[in-house]
Amino acid sequence: MTVIPYPSADVPLVVSKTLADDRLDDDDRAALRQLLQSDDEARMDAMMTLGGAGLIEEASAIDPDAIEAVMTRRRRLVPALVGLAGTREDTERYALLALAANLELGRLMDDGDVPTGLDNAWPEALANGRRLSAGVLAESLHDELDVRPLLMALAVFHGETEVAAQLLSGFGEEVDDDDDDDFDDEDPEE
Repeated sequence: MTVIPYPSADVPLVVSKTLADDRLDDDDRAALRQLLQSDDEARMDAMMTLGGAGLIEEASAIDPDAIEAVMTRRRRLVPALVGLAGTREDTERYALLALAANLELGRLMDDGDVPTGLDNAWPEALANGRRLSAGVLAESLHDELDVRPLLMALAVFHGETEVAAQLLSGFGEEVDDDDDDDFDDEDPEE
């Protein structure tokens, strides 16, 4: 028997609907339930699981097709992750948006279809993702937080895969304000 939490301030309707989705994998359902727990560590573990930690073990081999199948399956969670991000704050909202955006970016880059049965929920999830990403980005400009993942999420939710890929290619690199590759050290009169 599957118990679905009733929608509330902490459980958005889209999350309840996702948990009731019979196409959702049991492991993904368990991770989504874990994201609803009050324990911060349990929620972090769930995000790590959904983000790919342990993915190779789950795919049972270093098989790109098996890994892609898992990520394709997890795309059913995008509306729920965005909906849940709307109920969270700060770093957790940031992480949920980045996770949803990574799953959506994979779909866009593969020219994949919206998962079956989610045609109505998808446009709303993308619109909410854009709104939430822009809000978190505006708040983060004053923090020490690296804004590239938020910019990537915003680009993905707008369907701009090339911009998102460019932002991802630079993720993790230190930006040196003194490094200016556009100018030569040579004297222009020589």
